[in-house]
Amino acid sequence: MTTMSLRQRRGFMPSPNMWWAGIGLILLIIAVFIGLQALANKHAFSRHGEIADYVIKGCKDNKPVDQWKAKDADRFYFVCKTEDNRWGLWVRNLIQGNWEEVTAFILDDAKTSADVAKYLMRFATRFKGPLPPLW
Repeated sequence: MTTMSLRQRRGFMPSPNMWWAGIGLILLIIAVFIGLQALANKHAFSRHGEIADYVIKGCKDNKPVDQWKAKDADRFYFVCKTEDNRWGLWVRNLIQGNWEEVTAFILDDAKTSADVAKYLMRFATRFKGPLPPLW
């Protein structure tokens, strides 16, 4: 005589195939998110081209003259002077202690630091606090 016992399942235990499907879905979501971030970060170079590189180089070579923070986000505006003495803005987001590029451009209408401040005061405030290294 053979005795068989049946185990009762306690709670819901998904099959291994469901685990792999869940992991695959999570990886897909992460990949899409990273792809969207990469597209957003290309704005500086797709819209402003070589000027973005030029402004960033000016910021790195001469250090930012001033820094501003957006009123409603962790977005920072670094005011820089370029080699040809024009005012540039390097815009970056601070996300969990890491910098993310947004854009960089020349402020064509700005002739003085007061002009730059007037432009930035519409959406940002001057920032004097500590920040992680810029590069």
